[in-house]
Order: sequence, then C-alpha cells, then structure tokens
Amino acid sequence: MDKPTIESLGALLSLVIHDLRNPTATLSANISFINDVFDSIHNGIFADDDTKDIKEALLDTNIALGELMNGLDAFSWVTRWVTGREIVELEEGDVVAELNAIAQHEKRVRIEIDAREGALMVRGGNVVPKLLETLIANSIQHAPYGIIRVVAQKKGEDYVLVQIRDQGLAVAEDLRDKVFTLEGQVLIKGRRDGRYSRVVGLFAAATMAEAIAARLEADGQDGDAVFRIYLKRV
Repeated sequence: MDKPTIESLGALLSLVIHDLRNPTATLSANISFINDVFDSIHNGIFADDDTKDIKEALLDTNIALGELMNGLDAFSWVTRWVTGREIVELEEGDVVAELNAIAQHEKRVRIEIDAREGALMVRGGNVVPKLLETLIANSIQHAPYGIIRVVAQKKGEDYVLVQIRDQGLAVAEDLRDKVFTLEGQVLIKGRRDGRYSRVVGLFAAATMAEAIAARLEADGQDGDAVFRIYLKRV
C-alpha cells in the first residue's frame, strides 16, 4: 500500500479521535453513575433496583473498555504501517484453534465455526488472532442480533480461506475496492453499506494482512455479508 499524504493522514486521525470519544464517554458516564449509587448507599437511600442498574452499568463499562483497548490496538497497526515498521517476526499458528477460542469467549453474539478439515496451519499465527477479531468485531457491530458463521478451509496448495458471514448489510459493490484502503475510510464512514469499523478497523485489518502476506475481500449480499481472508499455508 502507498504511504499516506498529509491530507489523508489528517482525515484518518480525525476519524480515530471521533471513534475513541464514544467508549470514553460511556466509561465516564457509567463510572459517574456508579459513584452516585455508592453515595446513595452511604447515605442510607439505596434502592433494590440500584443493584440491577449497577450490574448493567458495569457491563456497559466493560464493553466500552474492550472497545477502547481494541481500538488502540488496531490503531497501533496503522501507526506501524505509517512509520514503516511493517515487518514482524512471523510465527506459525492454527487458524481453527484461534477461531474456536474467539467463539468460546464471545458473549455478545453466537459464532458458529465450520472447519471440517481440522487444524489449518498458517503463516503469521501471532497476527492472525487480531486480524480475525477485527473482522468479527465488524460483523458484531453491523449484525449484532444474528448468528455469525465462520468457515475455514484449504484453498489450493498455498492458502487457507476463512469466510466470515453475517446477516447484516453487505459492503456496496462500488466500495469493495476501497473498503480496506486508508482513503476509503472517509468514504465508508458516511454510508450504512460501507460497514465502517470503529477506529478505522477495516484499514487496520488491511495493514495486518499485508504484514503476513494475506489478502482480504469484501463480498456477499444484504443478509449474507461476507469477508474473506486468504492466509498463507505452512
């Protein structure tokens, strides 16, 4: 990928700042609420409903904190790309094991893994988990109430193909060649069918893919949106 211009880098930073404000505001509001409730406890005016409200506030706080940490982690990959630190020491890894771990720990939606060929070893196993998490996070963001289905299989002699399918809007055809580019982030931000990921997640995914010689595609149709990852086999 070509290095950014000053204008495109400025637009990128503006998007990141905007996106990080949302989870930060959630954290601030919920921490303030919890403090108010504990003041009520201290003053002897604690209500039974406050217990439920505290649990909900703590859950929201935990989600917001996760979004904030994931956003900062994703942007660290963009920073690595901008500064030219693209080369990473690559390890081997089993993409099926990583997918199963993500599905097991994800509590917001149901993730079904279809990997009938068993373990699939790929290049860049130390980067693949974050790449998978980033694209699955996009599915959760744009299809939060449906099932996410992930299919992993060998593709020829050289690749493992991972397809992440959800029930949200698919990336519009006129955006599919732009959705993983830096310049494309501003374009997709303003469109529901652009499937913008918080903290330029799709571009961050592209920088991860480039670091491990993987390839990304957006495809599908509304109700069956697809992200494809072609990972190098080892």
